[in-house]
Amino acid sequence: MKKIGRKYILGCEMYAQHVAIGAEQITQSSETLAKGSSDQAASIEDITSTMTQIGNQSQKNAEHSNHANQYTVMAKNAAQDGAFQMEEMTAAIVSINESIKSISKIIKTIDDIAFQTNLLALNASVEAARAGKFGKGFVVVAKEVYNLASNSAKSAKETSKIIEDAVIKVNHGVQVLEKTSKTFHTIHNNITQATNLVSEITVSSNEQALGITEVHQSIKNVNDITQNNASNAEEMAAAAENLSNQAYNLRQSLSQFQLKKISDQDLKN
Repeated sequence: MKKIGRKYILGCEMYAQHVAIGAEQITQSSETLAKGSSDQAASIEDITSTMTQIGNQSQKNAEHSNHANQYTVMAKNAAQDGAFQMEEMTAAIVSINESIKSISKIIKTIDDIAFQTNLLALNASVEAARAGKFGKGFVVVAKEVYNLASNSAKSAKETSKIIEDAVIKVNHGVQVLEKTSKTFHTIHNNITQATNLVSEITVSSNEQALGITEVHQSIKNVNDITQNNASNAEEMAAAAENLSNQAYNLRQSLSQFQLKKISDQDLKN
């Protein structure tokens, strides 16, 4: 019975020693884990702060892209309206040019009539002169007709000259409008391409902002897990330290017994 008690006490002392060593190892591992978790949590906080800044900037970029897209669409519509208006103006000037040409033909006809009237007035004057005193009244009328025809011819020529100048200017205006219209079409095409690019950038910026938000949430989840691990490691370290203290107290209590140390093999026997 005494031998069994001796073996029991020695076994308890050895087991207490093993528990103390294991508890010390657990304590060291827990402290290392806690420190690593703490360092990791600090790093994650830095990453979270950086990702927050990137997320805010990305959100601003997305907003700016949306505004730029709106402006380019407005510019595209304005350029398109300008191109249509230039086409309408060109068509109107071409129509005016055709009307001027028609007026020019009418003036030419008036000039021809005036020329014929002059000839008739001259012939009438000659015939009236031959008629002597009986043709004096007719001579006056023929002279007035001649003067009227001459003035009409002169006015027709002046009007024709004005119309010719107007036609030249209108033709020049048509050429300028055609060039301007082509320029508007080019601007419209360029703005359309820019609008498409800005739209793609806007989509990418929105997707990037969404992705960064998801990454930020994932990092937050990892941070929560890390904080939880750190807390668990601290609790485990505290429990291991408590276990080590209990083992130490047990060994102190067993040390009061003056017993010969035995090995594990002795305990098995």
